[in-house]
Amino acid sequence: MEFSKSEELSVQLSKATDVGTYISSWSKSGTITLRDTNAETGVRHELELKVPLDVLRGMTEGLVKQIVEFDEAQAKKEAEEKAEESVE
Repeated sequence: MEFSKSEELSVQLSKATDVGTYISSWSKSGTITLRDTNAETGVRHELELKVPLDVLRGMTEGLVKQIVEFDEAQAKKEAEEKAEESVE
């Protein structure tokens, strides 16, 4: 029988989240710091991620690609909706 431990962390941020980044030349890693304050409770949360540069590069490329595809799909959807409205 084999046992293993796993953990999952879920973080939900607001539009007011402050993002800080830092790239270290000597450790070849980057740090992403996310700071957010819960508007209802006033509790401030800070999450710091230390990530190898290769992982950051892959993550950044993936994020940019997904955001561009999302924006294109939204623009297409809005154009189709406007076209339907003008036909009616």
